[in-house]
Amino acid sequence: MNDASVVRAELERTTRLFAREYPTWHIEVFDSIDSTSAEARRRVEKGGNREPFILMALHQTAGRGQRDRRWNTPPGKALLFTTAVPYERLARGHTGIGEPHEFYPLSLWPLLISLGISLRLRLFGWEAKLKWPNDILVDGRKVCGILCEAANRTLMVGVGLNLLQQPEDFSPAEHGTNPPGSLAMLPMDRSAAAIEMPQVIPSIVQSVATVLESPWPEQRMLRYYRDWCETMGREVAYAQEDGGVIRGRAETVLDDGRLLLRTTAGDAVLISNPFGERAVG
Repeated sequence: MNDASVVRAELERTTRLFAREYPTWHIEVFDSIDSTSAEARRRVEKGGNREPFILMALHQTAGRGQRDRRWNTPPGKALLFTTAVPYERLARGHTGIGEPHEFYPLSLWPLLISLGISLRLRLFGWEAKLKWPNDILVDGRKVCGILCEAANRTLMVGVGLNLLQQPEDFSPAEHGTNPPGSLAMLPMDRSAAAIEMPQVIPSIVQSVATVLESPWPEQRMLRYYRDWCETMGREVAYAQEDGGVIRGRAETVLDDGRLLLRTTAGDAVLISNPFGERAVG
């Protein structure tokens, strides 16, 4: 079997697992689509059914990330999916740690979801780190991007996790401060159980569903997030939408998800989570 066939088989296995464990969720697999996030938005804006759903794809022709940046990957090399959950279903469960939530602040969802995926990757043996607000790094390389959007009182979470790419699969333009990488390229804990790379797919998809229905209390989540966030203590340059750049040392992530920078002049600057700024119900 080639890579695409193996990944397709794991996507199908995920649908069977969800049918058993999450019977009220709808899950669907596409061989090719413009963007799972775009299709999720089309369905949400149409209205009607208020049950959660997940759309997964082997390939996206117009995948995108934050600020509409393109997310390109060869077919069958990455885990690409979008989860859509109506507000009334968010955080309605209880983790057993602390008190259940009536509603989790919108600005914290990107942080929480990236933390949940990172935890699963760590359990498999990759030392996943976080880059504020919601990128996931392994060995300094970006392996996962997350896009949170909201419409019609529904939270949509798009995830792109690089699984099987090799260096030649990434364009030179992508090689920035944290160049892209895939799980197949990057080191694992040698004591971790041997797995075939696509076998992580059901666990990663399930981690997002679990977080959305039964998140950790904010303070517990933020404590782990700050510990795993590589942005803390580093000199960073934050590009604003108007073209300006704010430079400073990242001191901490505040309780509302904003990043506190300290400039060379000693000024404190607060950087808002892009999703928290633009999310609308």
